[in-house]
Formats: sequence, structure tokens, C-alpha cells
Amino acid sequence: MDEEASAKSLDDPRATRSERITPEANAFESPTQSDIETAVVPVEVPVVDLQNKESLLSKHKCNENGVPQFMFDAISSIALQLGFTPGLFQIKFDKGHDKPFDITWIIAEPWKATITEDDQTHILFCKVRPINEVTQKNVHTRKIFDREVDAYVKFLPTIYEFQRVKGITQDVGFFNAPRCYLAFNDKLENAAMIIMEDLHLNGYRTWNKQNPFDYDHARLLMVQLGRLHAVSLALKEQRPEVFEQFKILGTSVTDLKGNPSLLEMMRHELDRALATLEPHENRLRLKLLNLCSTLEDDLITITSPEFSEPYSVFGHGDCRANDPMFFYEVSEK
Repeated sequence: MDEEASAKSLDDPRATRSERITPEANAFESPTQSDIETAVVPVEVPVVDLQNKESLLSKHKCNENGVPQFMFDAISSIALQLGFTPGLFQIKFDKGHDKPFDITWIIAEPWKATITEDDQTHILFCKVRPINEVTQKNVHTRKIFDREVDAYVKFLPTIYEFQRVKGITQDVGFFNAPRCYLAFNDKLENAAMIIMEDLHLNGYRTWNKQNPFDYDHARLLMVQLGRLHAVSLALKEQRPEVFEQFKILGTSVTDLKGNPSLLEMMRHELDRALATLEPHENRLRLKLLNLCSTLEDDLITITSPEFSEPYSVFGHGDCRANDPMFFYEVSEK
């Protein structure tokens, strides 16, 4: 049996064979690569326009199951949108998330919310900003989660609409993100949460970060990143006032300047790179050793907007090997 990747369309959870894509997103190209052709996340426009959103953000009181009330209220509102009957459905929360590979959740806590009523079940994946003393004091991690909320509430809807106005279709544009039912960040109540579809239930999987990407998976990813960057440049040129709204003063790297954990992580990666060199590659070894000594300043320089113009674009910001998700379809050939 061969594994083949297929794309997920807006209307059909499984695209037809002719809609399969090669390296990386939803039904963009007919298959020309190897038998492993993968799709990243499905094409969906986030739904974030709930009315009276503020009413969902209760104090951090917990219900009888120990779940913060604002989480329960948010899922309840989505259950009503999905057609569940008021007063008859039940919500179960499970901490953590079943994944094929270990993922360290530092910025957000993963939760699974299961809505049930009679024989109807709907599962949602939730990312919740941790509510603890350490998180309260860590301004940097809070900023990172806040940016992700903004991505679902503001950024993605903006670039989706911009592409549609320009006549850009899903087969050539950037529309790859999981469906977001609700994302909010109430700074007064310190309640922040992102609720989206559970892609694992639809057959999507993360890559084992212990293994190098093969060509097909890498191409899928690079195609989608290229489309994101292309939309960025078009928005920057044609709607500069909109582009400016999403520019960030400073970067996550400059925010973390002097952060020992970040520098330690980067030095560890450099050590791993050094370990791959052959004995005769002294020139490269010297370059890496010099980079180790100037690492902090170099990180600031290479991420500085001052040196990126006129080619600065919106980036993923944390695109590690186990961040994109790929869909695999098993055929019977």
C-alpha cells in the first residue's frame, strides 16, 4: 500500500485524487513527486466574530471539574454555533493532546474539549495561555501568545480577504491554516485562548523532529512559506496602510535579548552543527566558532527591520520541523 497525500478543501474533508497536491498545502498541484505527497493544514477562514465576546471572559473561577470558567463559557458558545441544544449538551476537557511525537508546550497549554449530545460529538483543540505565577512574570512568552491570537483574529482574515478581492484562488494563494472558531485575549482578566479544529482527527500529523525532512515534505513547506511571503509583498505594495498595522516594533529575538535560555538553545544548535563537520572542514569550523562568540549581537542584526528593507515580509516566526502538519492518504494500490 502506498501513502499519498491529499488536500482538504473548504467543502469536502477529503479532496478528490485530481485535487491532490504535491509538496505542501491544500490541493494546489497535481501529483508529480514521489508517492508521499503531503498537505499541510486545511484551508479555512477563521471564525472569530462572535458577538459579545467580552461576556465569555469570566474571572478565573473554576467549575466543579477544575476547569477555568472562561474556557467552559467559550466552548459553550461554540457548541451553540455548531447546533447543539442549550442545556442538553455536555463538555469534557482533557489536559494535553494526543500526538504522535513529543512536543514541548512552553507558550501555551494544550487542551482537548469534547462536546457531546446524544449520539453527536464534536472535538475541539484549545491552546490556553498558562495561568500561573511563572507565566505572569514572563512578559516575553506572553507577547508570543498574544501575537498568535492576533494572527487568527486580525492577520489571517485580512490576507484571506485581500487575496479573494484580487481574484487569488486557493490553488495558488496562501490559505493554509486550521479553522479557528474563536481566539481572544482579555488582558484585564488575563484570559487568553485559541480554539480550533483538531487536525489530528482528520488525518494530519506532525513530522518527527528527530528525522531530517525529505525533499517532498520540505518542498511542500517551502511552497507555502513562499506564498505567504508573496502575499506580504503584494499587501505591502498595494495596501501599505494595512501592512503597517501588522508590523511589530522589535522582534521576538530582540525581546529576548539577554535571555539565557534562548542563547543556550542557539549555542546548542551550533554545537550540533559543528559535530556534523568532517575533520578536513577547518574553514567552516572556524566560522561556526566565531559565530558562537558573537551570537547575541548577530541575532539582533540579522532580525533587524532596518537591514531587511525593502524585502521585509510577514513570517511564520517559529517554523520548526514539528510545526507544520501533513496529511497522508493511504490508497489501495
